[in-house]
Order: sequence, then C-alpha cells, then structure tokens
Amino acid sequence: MSLLDKEEIRRNVLNSSLSDVITKLHLEIPPTKSFGYYYSYNGISEILSNMLKMDNNSDKHDLRNGDVYLKVYYHNSSLYTLPVLCIDLFFFKELSPQTTDFLNLKIKTDLLVFTNGVGNIEFIRSSNLESVYDLLVIPRCFLLVLNDEILSEYSISQKVKDEMESVLLGLVPIMKLDVRNLLEEPDYSVFVDNKDKIDERKTLLYDYL
Repeated sequence: MSLLDKEEIRRNVLNSSLSDVITKLHLEIPPTKSFGYYYSYNGISEILSNMLKMDNNSDKHDLRNGDVYLKVYYHNSSLYTLPVLCIDLFFFKELSPQTTDFLNLKIKTDLLVFTNGVGNIEFIRSSNLESVYDLLVIPRCFLLVLNDEILSEYSISQKVKDEMESVLLGLVPIMKLDVRNLLEEPDYSVFVDNKDKIDERKTLLYDYL
C-alpha cells in the first residue's frame, strides 16, 4: 500500500502541481460524545465547508485559485478511547496573510465551538520530492480496533464505523479537493468522487490479507 501511495502521489499530485511553497492547514477533531457525526464522510465535508466559507471575494479567490489536496487520517491519544480525527489541507501555493488570518480565526471560533477541535497553519518551503512524499503519504493504524460498545456511546452508526475503518487502514487516498464545488454545490462530496479509488484500495488490502 505504501508503494501504491507513492505512485498515486507521483502521478496525480507531483506531476502537475509541485509548488515552491505549500500552505498546510492542519485540524484535529477529538472524539466527544456530542460530535460523533463529524467522524463520518459527511461530517468531514461539513467541517471543510465551514472552515473554507469566506465572505470576502479576495479570500474566496485565494482559496480557489490553485490546487488543493485533502489528507484524512487518525492518530491515537491516551486522552481518549477513540482515535483523534486529523484533517490536512494542502494548498499548493502561499495563501495571503489576510486569508491565513481568517483561517486562524475560524480555528479559534467555529472549529472550537462546533467540534471542540484545534488546528494550525504551516508554510512548507521545500523542493525535495522525498519530503513532499512524507508530507502527503497516508498513515495507517492496523492495530487499532474500534470497540462496538464504545462506538455506541458516541452514537456512531455502522456506516460511520465502516468509513472510520477505511480511514484507519489508509484506504482513503490523498484527494484533490474542488473548493468551488465544495462551497457552491450542496451535493458535492470529495469522498463520492474518489469512491472507486477507495473501493479499489479496499479490495487490494483484503486480497493481500
């Protein structure tokens, strides 16, 4: 799967979009009993939509002008019985100070209030391909088991559990995000756009096991 990740990143990302500066927006959503919905694909899409919704036209243009890639994964924390959801957005450009300030404000207000989440923005300046691979490759948590009793406490359905497991196993690849569609088309989902790729990776993994 790691070789598949590298091939997909090389073919679908680095071939057309390698930038001198990458702006990384990193979000972490802890598992609280009030926010189990945000661990679903629909919940993740809602977080992205709320974070990137801008009133200022120049900010909108800044976010939409350029390639944007989404990386979704989990990491374990001793503070919680479920893993912490991590959402990374990579803008293959340097976002303006005004847009950056607005996103930081969103992290401290909307994200904190609605999801109890935290986040930060980082500017990455590197032309080293290996470092970009390391940045984009999807982490996997093969050893983590989702306990059904704990999931029910968080009101997490079987469908959301399946989606969580796909993320945990690294089956959701790095995905190109259409920011314009995300904000303007209610039915748009980057996960639906990549469903065939996710299913293909799932088949490859289960055949290997």
